[in-house]
Amino acid sequence: MKIKEGFILRKVGGSNVIVPTGNETNEFNGMITTNDTGAFIFEKLQSGMNSDEIVKTITEEFEIDSETATKDVEKFIEKMKDANIFE
Repeated sequence: MKIKEGFILRKVGGSNVIVPTGNETNEFNGMITTNDTGAFIFEKLQSGMNSDEIVKTITEEFEIDSETATKDVEKFIEKMKDANIFE
């Protein structure tokens, strides 16, 4: 799973937002607001990690169990699929 070129994560007014750039602004009009966990997952997806690797990283870096991390990652990925930001 790879995020399309033309989507970036920015911090705006203390909030994390995913916004389209370039040609993607023709297809996607708006932005996605996400919490810090979503921003973390987005960055890991951009770096090429798969969902299992992201779950492992989350459980290592934060005090969260694997089941909760898996649900969080799956929920975020579904949200991104619904927004059609994957290649």
